[in-house]
Amino acid sequence: MDSMNISSKRKILNVFMVIIFTLFVAPNVFAENTTQEKKNADKKTSVSIFQEKIIKSTPEYISKPIISSVDFLEKWRGEQSSVFTEKKNELKSEIDIQAQKSADAEVLKEVDDTKALEENTKENKIGKEFTSVISTPFKHVKLFFFASLATILGNKFLFYGVLIVTFLVLIKLIWNKIFG
Repeated sequence: MDSMNISSKRKILNVFMVIIFTLFVAPNVFAENTTQEKKNADKKTSVSIFQEKIIKSTPEYISKPIISSVDFLEKWRGEQSSVFTEKKNELKSEIDIQAQKSADAEVLKEVDDTKALEENTKENKIGKEFTSVISTPFKHVKLFFFASLATILGNKFLFYGVLIVTFLVLIKLIWNKIFG
């Protein structure tokens, strides 16, 4: 009997998600633009089109919080995209500089220029070399995450897709905790 309740609860949750999608997401995605909207579509951003559809179809006391939330989210997304792009570029330049220094050290070892080798050894103690060997892979991991976040935040489609999927997974987890 418990398995029947769990499966029926999952069916209810799936129906609930389909209803939410049908009511809120599908009309905005599949609605056709009127001729006036088609003429102004080049001038408008996707956020302003979304705002106008919300204003037309919902009461003011509901549309104002939604519009302010979308404005805040869009502003935050743009700011964070530029922040992570800047961090990615800084880290990439650090990695390039570190790679150039280690390549120069290798060339000095091969040339067997004793004076230059002694100066290089004095500058780069064993601890610094060990630290650079350990920190380089971590810098590459950080670079990967900065690049991923910059890409996701820089692309509206990816950002909102990830946001919706995360939101739906959280709803499902909460539902399973409460009724599961």
